[in-house]
Amino acid sequence: TYQGTVTALANGDDSTKQYTLNAAVEDSSEHLCHRVCESLPCDAFVLPLAADEMSGQLCEALSSRLLHRYVGVHYRPNTEMQSHYSEASLVGQYDAVTFIDKTSALRVLKPEELQTAAGTQGSSKQPSEANKYGARRLMQEYIRLRKHPISHIQVEPEEENLYKCHFLLTFDSGAYAGGEYHGLLDLPKEYPMAPPRLSFFTPSGRFETGERICVSFSDYHPELWNPSWGIESVLVGLQSFMQEECPEALGSMMASPKTRLKLAAESHAFNSK
Repeated sequence: TYQGTVTALANGDDSTKQYTLNAAVEDSSEHLCHRVCESLPCDAFVLPLAADEMSGQLCEALSSRLLHRYVGVHYRPNTEMQSHYSEASLVGQYDAVTFIDKTSALRVLKPEELQTAAGTQGSSKQPSEANKYGARRLMQEYIRLRKHPISHIQVEPEEENLYKCHFLLTFDSGAYAGGEYHGLLDLPKEYPMAPPRLSFFTPSGRFETGERICVSFSDYHPELWNPSWGIESVLVGLQSFMQEECPEALGSMMASPKTRLKLAAESHAFNSK
C-alpha cells in the first residue's frame, strides 16, 4: 500500500493502536505501484508476477532491487526507513502483488465476534470431532504447501505428529544474507481455533533460541488470533517480523548487524549438527 492506516501493537503495551502510514518513499515498490494507480487511474490492482506472464520491460523493472516496506505487528513511523524498509525484488519473492493505494486499518474482533464469524458459537461438536477437523485442515495445508511452496520458506511436519511443524527460513540479502533458520510451529490440538507456539532452534541474533516468540499470531496473543489464518500466513508474517526491530517483544534480541551476518554464515553448519 502507498498510504492509509494500519492497526499495530502499541509500544510497550499489549494493546493495539491505529497508526497513520507515512506515504511510501520514492524509489520504493510501493511508490512505483502508486504511480501506476495515478496513471490508469485506479484505487487498487492485482498483478501476477510469473515471468512468462509479463512483458520483458515490466519483468525487468520488477526484478530490480527496490526499497520495500514491511509492516508487521509493530509500526514505528518516526524511524520508518530503519525499521520497516529493506531492498527486495518483487519477482521471485512473491507469486503476485495485491496493491491498495490507500488502505484502511483492520479492527481487532472480540472473542465472541470471532466465534460467530467462525460459526462455532453454540456448537455441539465434541472435542474429538473438532480434533478431526483440525487434522483434516492441517493435511490440506501441508498438501497445498507441497504443491505451492512459499518463497524462501520450507515446511515439514513430524511423521508421528502433524501438530509439530518444522520450518526453515532462508534469506538472500540484508542482515541475514545466506542464513538458514530452523524453527518450530507447535500447533495446539484446538487448531485452527487457537494460535501456534513459535520458536527457533538456529541462532540468528534476532530471536532467542528455544524461547517462545511474542507476535500477534502466536500463543502469546490468543485474543488476536483469526481462525482463517494458517501455516502459510503465520510463516510469511514471521518472515516479515524477523526483518523488523522489536527489542521489547518477548523472545526478541538485538544483536549487531555484524553478529547477525556471522551467525547467518554459520547457520547451515549449525543446522547440520
